[in-house]
Amino acid sequence: MAEEMESMDVWKEKVQQDINDLKQGQRQLKNDIDNLKLNDIKQDEKIISLQTTLTSIQDDTKWIRRMITKAIVSAIITGLIGGAIALFFTKF
Repeated sequence: MAEEMESMDVWKEKVQQDINDLKQGQRQLKNDIDNLKLNDIKQDEKIISLQTTLTSIQDDTKWIRRMITKAIVSAIITGLIGGAIALFFTKF
């Protein structure tokens, strides 16, 4: 009878230890989930910041392309007008 009580006590201790281990594991998982949520929020903020930066860069490149196009068109028009004036003065 004493042996049965002893083995029952050992079994209870093991079960209690298993329960405590499971609870500790659950707490750790909750902490990990909370950390992942925080990291996800931080990454979302970084992505939004990068999108804003990319939009700004895209706007800047549009402006640069427009300026280059204007410069090329101005150079062509200047060349045509200069050539026309040169031809006009050579004939008259």
